[in-house]
Amino acid sequence: MSQSRTFSGLTHTVLITAIAFSFALTSAGCGKAQEKTDLSGIHSSAAPETMAETTAPASSLSKAETTGPSSSVPAEPVPTSGAASKKSVRATVETYSKGNIKVEYPSVSGMSDASLQKKVNDLLKKNALSVMDNYPDSKEPIDQDKDILDVTCKVISSDTNRITVTYEGYYNMEGAAHPTNLFYANTVNMKTADNLGFSEFADPYTMAGYVLSDDVILKTKDKEITAAFMKGRKDTTLEQYTQCFKNADFPLKTGLDGKTASWPDSFSYEEGGEVFFTIPVAHALGDYVIVEYDPATK
Repeated sequence: MSQSRTFSGLTHTVLITAIAFSFALTSAGCGKAQEKTDLSGIHSSAAPETMAETTAPASSLSKAETTGPSSSVPAEPVPTSGAASKKSVRATVETYSKGNIKVEYPSVSGMSDASLQKKVNDLLKKNALSVMDNYPDSKEPIDQDKDILDVTCKVISSDTNRITVTYEGYYNMEGAAHPTNLFYANTVNMKTADNLGFSEFADPYTMAGYVLSDDVILKTKDKEITAAFMKGRKDTTLEQYTQCFKNADFPLKTGLDGKTASWPDSFSYEEGGEVFFTIPVAHALGDYVIVEYDPATK
């Protein structure tokens, strides 16, 4: 493994209040100027896989590669956003598993259009597994034979209009002192099999101003993390936050070379009428924070 893939860890003995706040993740972040990108490109990848039955979020990863048959279990019951008369859509959770790599992803059933249902499922799976090729944001993907990746998915809501899923876990590069915390989200239009992004939920410029305002609310209840974020957030400009949110979510944006895809620095989703979106922060603060915005109160 090349030296370029070695992470710099921060020791846990350093007081959070003394940490230099940073919004940079890997080679690009909300606080850095974004490279020009061709927004029309969508990175795709395929990898051999085996399917393991999902019963609960795993606390550890097995060293042995799963070789059992494909299987799935229903996701936790989730509220639907439409009327009770809408046709039911069932969401289950399946798992890509290979050695120390485990990534959960959703699969839907019950749609009246079988062809459209396949497109939705292909898109959900592609996005969920794209973390292996595009995080960290570098030319070298996650090494499935040496690195550790553990990602669980949660179906926030699903109906005939859209499905919303969040992903949470960690990535530990071989030889790294500490794992990196991961969080990403995906909302898919069930009628068109298209990704829905930040601008579907809120205006990027308005949210940039919200982040810099005294009204901003974080989902975390940790007072030290909140205090550190509030202190350091203004090191990033309104324009940088706006650009960050414009580039949020799937599909991944392909660079000018037509090959390198950028892992977004922010992911967004809607739940219970509220909008949530991530901002990258220093590793000692958890690698990301989730901002909470309630349109009804603004």
